[in-house]
Amino acid sequence: MLVRRMLESMYPGDTICDITGSTLQSYINERDAGRYSFDKATTRRTAANSPDRQHFSGNAFRLGAVCEIDSTKLDVQVWDDKGNTFRPTVTALFDVACRVPLAWAIHADAPNGFDHALLLARAIVGRKAIPGSAAAELSGSATLPVALMKQINPYLEDDSLAVPWIFPHAITIDGGADFRSATFEAACRAFGITLVLAPPNTPTVKPHVERNFGTTSTDFATWLAGATGSSVANRGKRDTPTLTLDSYGSRSTPGSLPST
Repeated sequence: MLVRRMLESMYPGDTICDITGSTLQSYINERDAGRYSFDKATTRRTAANSPDRQHFSGNAFRLGAVCEIDSTKLDVQVWDDKGNTFRPTVTALFDVACRVPLAWAIHADAPNGFDHALLLARAIVGRKAIPGSAAAELSGSATLPVALMKQINPYLEDDSLAVPWIFPHAITIDGGADFRSATFEAACRAFGITLVLAPPNTPTVKPHVERNFGTTSTDFATWLAGATGSSVANRGKRDTPTLTLDSYGSRSTPGSLPST
């Protein structure tokens, strides 16, 4: 109605003012494609965060040269020690060159800078020194070509982990207070790791770890009891959470998170 009134005021007596409502609506829909002009304000804000340019490729030609770290809520509900249900938070440190997660951690609450410093330590210390590493021994893998991997990499031993050791030289972070904490910055500075701060409202600057979260949700979390999908509304009526946070973490042994 507002568009029709504007047409009549701008072009009085013109035949364009006599078009039917359906035709006028089709013209409006054609010009509104991708703009979300008549949607909710939250939808318009989300669409405004999408850049007009292509996603940041972030190609790296050396292992550890470009890494990305981020946290997100897992698409699965678990029980705490009191029987309450909640969605845990996962943090992943992702290498761009080989598309492999260097380290990850699952937390009941939002992680802080100290938690990220421990995550960094898990990524850079020797694999044999990681507690619980016996669950991911290369010699016990039924899918990895053990003999071929040993032939290619002479540093692999029978008790080596099935995850490559990569030292992160630069890590891209967002503006979260946990990533910009003094503890995490000091840990990176101690090992000569450069922190690259992404611009605000630009998740496309670290698309690889974001995509890895999507792969984890669709290829891993969706098969667990209590999976919620993209929202709690997608959870099945009879699909009640049967895992605790500890049991869920035990399934996420090193090397089990999917890569892209």
